[in-house]
Amino acid sequence: MIYKQVIIPYILEAFDSQEALNKHLSATDIRKLKQGAINDLVALAEIKHSINPQTINEPFNYELEKEKAEKLVEQKGFIPDELLDQLKENIKDIDINITGERKSKAQTQAFIDYVLQLKQANPQALDDTQIIKLLKAKAKTDVGLTPDEVDELLAKD
Repeated sequence: MIYKQVIIPYILEAFDSQEALNKHLSATDIRKLKQGAINDLVALAEIKHSINPQTINEPFNYELEKEKAEKLVEQKGFIPDELLDQLKENIKDIDINITGERKSKAQTQAFIDYVLQLKQANPQALDDTQIIKLLKAKAKTDVGLTPDEVDELLAKD
């Protein structure tokens, strides 16, 4: 309750502008945030690449995407407008459960996309108990989904 009423609005205010970020963060924090923004931009590019049917079979060019992200961060500030909007949206979607794990809408969507790709590549894979165990482990560590949530996601209606 306090998280949604106090902490999220505070974080969103801190991300409101470059001036607000400078007010709330040290120079070291700003450097870390710049690197984090670059890493996030590269990760987003990799997710888009991996779910795009036109590029899914091509290798991902990490160095090129990192260079693009670095240029974007330098040109538009250390949190480009698009990423800032996405960070604000993701902060609203973070849910803290009793074990302290967090679930991000973007991470959950990436996991769902991964499962869909797996199903399209090999429909019988989701009938293999070992693969289901691995998916549950991946869901727990990557996304914070519980085994029951994975079962619900994989349920055959």
